Amino acid sequence: MGEIEYTERVVAFIDILGFKGIINKSIEDENKFLQIMCTLSYFQDEAEKIKNVGAKEWKKDICHGKQLTAFSDNIVISYPLNKITMIHLIKEVISLQCSFGAFGFITRGGISFGKLYHEHSIVFGPAFHRAYELETQVANYPRVILDSQYLHKYHGLFEDSETPLSEDVNELLKKADDGFYFLDFVSKCDGSTTEKLLRIVKETIKEIKDEGNNQRHLSKLNWLSNYLNNKLD
Repeated sequence: MGEIEYTERVVAFIDILGFKGIINKSIEDENKFLQIMCTLSYFQDEAEKIKNVGAKEWKKDICHGKQLTAFSDNIVISYPLNKITMIHLIKEVISLQCSFGAFGFITRGGISFGKLYHEHSIVFGPAFHRAYELETQVANYPRVILDSQYLHKYHGLFEDSETPLSEDVNELLKKADDGFYFLDFVSKCDGSTTEKLLRIVKETIKEIKDEGNNQRHLSKLNWLSNYLNNKLD
């Protein structure tokens, strides 16, 4: 084990919503079982890519120091904090959201930065706590939101240098009514994924209305339904 200390890192905490319910249904539903198997197999393949970075030097720089931890229905991804990884992490989480969406899973999460220790399955520190807090207490709707200081930090790092990833980060984000920026993942998904997610959301909304309970969950799904519909219009 190397030196044990906090380092400055950028971190995402992602929750796969409804995973427990699908697990329970998979006992008697073969399609749900296959849905879980395909999703986890995909995620395992993505984790393996960490060991096989691309040939470009900037790609190597990005992947160097990457850590990924998965437990139950949660995923934590972190990188050393710099001007490249701050935007790359946003893009990576958007890609994960689209991929999980293709398998019928909805995600919620938070992205932050700061002091963090992350080695293999061990992850803790103020940055992780903030990302976790954003997901569990602030995001509310099925979205991945940024720490309120994230863009300020990002633009501060970008002021005096150019990088191969110079795409404007604002193209990847939307600002919500509550003032938080969230990842506009649907803009990067193909139409079939968006339509599939919308169909699942509408079916779930109908089930909730038929049962006449869980109104809190209903408001979150209505938000997601409106977001997806706006992208399809």
